[in-house]
Amino acid sequence: MGKASYTPIWERLSDLAGVTRRIRGLHGANLYITVNRDASDQVREIFVNRGKADPCYQAWEEAVARLISLCLRANISLDNVVRQLRGITCHPVANGKDGFYLSEPDALAQVLTTYSTLSGLKTE
Repeated sequence: MGKASYTPIWERLSDLAGVTRRIRGLHGANLYITVNRDASDQVREIFVNRGKADPCYQAWEEAVARLISLCLRANISLDNVVRQLRGITCHPVANGKDGFYLSEPDALAQVLTTYSTLSGLKTE
């Protein structure tokens, strides 16, 4: 069998504008979420990093961020991505110092919703 190939609809440019949000104290460490946009103001990629984290945590965070970025570059709507992440829970209360989050995926959904709303993009 031949090797499957994937050609994204959107090719990454060398420069993108972005913003990084720090969420303090989520599960005992800072979480940094970077949201990058293209020239048409569409969210195209994200990066997730935890300040002092176990390498396994970092691997999962990187994997999730890569998959979200792949979805966005393939023109899967931000609404669909957010809907899949919102409401995932890992503890009854995961309260960051900056707000209430049910889990790291829920925090990602909230950050993506915040930055999509700021640019006027519709997110349900």
